[in-house]
Amino acid sequence: MMRTAELTITDVLAHRLVHPVYQPIVDLTGGGVVGLEALARGPAGTALEFPDRLFAAARDAARLGDLDLLCCERAIEGAVAAAATPPLLFVNAEPGVLDQPLSPRLLELLAAGPPFRMVLEFTERALPAVPGSLLRIAGMVQEWGNALALDDVGVDPMSLAFLPVIEPEVIKLDMSLVRNPDTAHTRSVAALVRSEARRTGATIIAEGIETEAELRAARELGAHWVRVGCSAVRPASTRRSTTTARRPRRSCAALGPASTCRSRSRQPTHRRPARTRRPTWSRPTAPWSSSLATPATCAS
Repeated sequence: MMRTAELTITDVLAHRLVHPVYQPIVDLTGGGVVGLEALARGPAGTALEFPDRLFAAARDAARLGDLDLLCCERAIEGAVAAAATPPLLFVNAEPGVLDQPLSPRLLELLAAGPPFRMVLEFTERALPAVPGSLLRIAGMVQEWGNALALDDVGVDPMSLAFLPVIEPEVIKLDMSLVRNPDTAHTRSVAALVRSEARRTGATIIAEGIETEAELRAARELGAHWVRVGCSAVRPASTRRSTTTARRPRRSCAALGPASTCRSRSRQPTHRRPARTRRPTWSRPTAPWSSSLATPATCAS
């Protein structure tokens, strides 16, 4: 029998000892929850419980790709099993594993047609490291009727140059911009992101919103949605939204399985779709709630 305090990354992977926690994504127009972002946790009470040590251990053991796939599997499993599945599920991916083949379990989950749209998040670290692989993955994700998000935008100026190339459906502003909204750097980044969002219909998300001041800053920076934090100020989150979010130019079905945007019989390919024919998406406009997103799950 394994002793909890002595668990290694090999134990975690062999016994699938990763569990997801979820943070809500809130629409600033009507205050409704439109999706969840899945975050990974290791075994409670161990040195590998929190993601920094968990992923560092996987990196040191050359098992980062295996851990990343397991986290994705567990995120989907948890959302599918919920009493009320989210319209959108945001899942993070490490840039160093873009060329990793999908696991049999993950392929099984995707083939089953999860009852939500998925948004695959990559940090801007992926852009200079593996731009070709990211473009390929972006094409696959979008071809399956799901969406791509570029995370931590604003830390590295290179990410802004890549926005017209990647054309992510979601642009996530780095928390440093919300916490320093009045600097010349923040204003410049926000203006470029708003311009790109107008051009493509992308959704802008501000992360880690916990105070009224940060909520105001998110609005001023042009955010459509926010990911709330642990001490969250939830904009009108206790009431059901009666307003509709700004309609983007992309028009795939906003809710329901990804299969509403593609044929179930169609086999995914590794070709990037032609730029003029790329699949589209639209934002959920209906509020939603679930016991999955609770203050206890908000630790970063």
